[in-house]
Amino acid sequence: MDKVLWPFGKADVLAPAYAAAIAVTIENRMTIINLTLTNPATLNLTIDGEIEDGALLQLNVTAQDVADDLSLGTAIDGPNIVCAVAGKTKSQSFKLSNGVFRPDGASVQID
Repeated sequence: MDKVLWPFGKADVLAPAYAAAIAVTIENRMTIINLTLTNPATLNLTIDGEIEDGALLQLNVTAQDVADDLSLGTAIDGPNIVCAVAGKTKSQSFKLSNGVFRPDGASVQID
């Protein structure tokens, strides 16, 4: 059975394990990525060919230390996510445009 994509189906909620280079495949029109960093990392995305411009990405980054920042790598553009407070979460929204997720605004601390 084919997957029912958002907004008719549920958004994908992903929580990849920490790695220095975190690889995530985007397979839905709405994806939420929850990351917990124990050291600085880079997020690299692969976007499924069925996903069109306008797809949404919500990125939530929790850092264990103030130096645990997230660099944006393949298929995601914008300023790095700087986690200035240990144990707090920064959130950033992105929209797909020409095969690259671009920020919808500034990242904000949500807790």
